[in-house]
Amino acid sequence: MRLAIAALLGAIFSACALAGPPSPGAPEPTIVPMPAVVDHSGIGPMIDRALIPPAASGSAERRVRSVWRNRGNGADCRQGDDNCAIAPAFETVPSHLGAFRVVCGFAKMAYDDPIVFPGRPGVSHLHTFTGNVNVDAFSTVESIAGSGNSTCVGGTLNRSSYWFPTMIDTANGKPLVPTTNVVYYKGSYEFDISKTVRTLPAGLRMVSGNAKNTDPNKVGARYVCIGPKHENPGWKTTITAAYADGTCKVGGDFIMEVGFPFCWDGVNLDSPNHAAHIVGAEQDRTAPFAKHCPATHPVTLPVISYNIHYLITDNEAVGRWRLSSDVDPSLPAGISGHGDYFLGWDEETMQTWIDGCLRAKKDCHADLLGNKTMLF
Repeated sequence: MRLAIAALLGAIFSACALAGPPSPGAPEPTIVPMPAVVDHSGIGPMIDRALIPPAASGSAERRVRSVWRNRGNGADCRQGDDNCAIAPAFETVPSHLGAFRVVCGFAKMAYDDPIVFPGRPGVSHLHTFTGNVNVDAFSTVESIAGSGNSTCVGGTLNRSSYWFPTMIDTANGKPLVPTTNVVYYKGSYEFDISKTVRTLPAGLRMVSGNAKNTDPNKVGARYVCIGPKHENPGWKTTITAAYADGTCKVGGDFIMEVGFPFCWDGVNLDSPNHAAHIVGAEQDRTAPFAKHCPATHPVTLPVISYNIHYLITDNEAVGRWRLSSDVDPSLPAGISGHGDYFLGWDEETMQTWIDGCLRAKKDCHADLLGNKTMLF
């Protein structure tokens, strides 16, 4: 808003300077004030702004601890101490992929998108942010990495920002707060990246999916309802299709997943469409069932995906849900699914889980760093 107001005032002052003083008796010029709230009606489901929840405070601490615990009281202890052991839940296990996950809570909702609309507050559809609580339309590489509390496990060791279109209950225009966003950083199902995976470059920004998509076959997300008895019918390309499976029952778990490509050009931290600098793997011509990163994008990065969870509160709830970016009500809900990513990891911590989980081909579950320590 600050930039928009400055631009408007600059235009007014320039016009006055060119025109000179008004002629005697001429009507006073009309100055149209900037709107306090941008009108988003007609560009998505109706949203009751009064129901947008307040932002979270997040953690201001760097939160990491040992996985060794005293069997008696559960306190931290040192390897070799009496009654000191690693609980099975804190042990990494071998994996053909290598995987690390970090759990991030709700940070805020805002009509901002610092990647697609940098410096233009209020012009985006409503987004839900997890991770860095300070993110807004003016966020930069430096502000994300250098400041802001975090709602992710580990606190300020992970100031990354993860955002996506807000889920709306169309019955009353209520924006829905996810119960959690489990962010995966893992190996690839397409080829073994353990020997080639590189650290995510500082300042990386990217978008996966298309907010303007209208093709059910090109959705940038997928959806599933895990029933209250853990029924899992499998992923679907739209919310509408997931609801039709019949497992979206009260007490169940609705999940929206957004996946990102992982082959980087090695140079650009962003691109004009916020996607061209990172692409998917291509087919290997010499091996019909193998893939590799293309020569134009030779650098292998961790495979990132969001698993965004929502509690199902009644049996018909999911049938009413649409994304804030779902412009056309005649199209299936969720057709505009997408996600945005702004890197803000502490570099030493990121290198630890890349080495201890992805390169070591270990499944580090949620928040284990692969070196006998964990985020909390």
